[in-house]
Amino acid sequence: MRRFEQELYAGEAHVSATARGLADLRRLGAAVARAVREVTPPEGDARVTLRIPVESVDQAAGQLLRLAPGVEVLRPARLRSAIVERLRRAGETYG
Repeated sequence: MRRFEQELYAGEAHVSATARGLADLRRLGAAVARAVREVTPPEGDARVTLRIPVESVDQAAGQLLRLAPGVEVLRPARLRSAIVERLRRAGETYG
């Protein structure tokens, strides 16, 4: 199974997450759940930084945007920009 995951996840993202955000990240799959288990959950409103595997920028943007504000993408810049662009388009649609 891990070989499949290595082929599936072509990149990684550095994210900042609250305790709630970590719980939400765990639901994204076994590989992400393993990354979450490697960090100590923060207390209160504090955040922790971790690296998670991602399939692609487009796929990760869709998955991680819905976890905001508990999860914030720090890098890569291309992924962060993709999320900002989705938010901008949503603002135009609903604004």
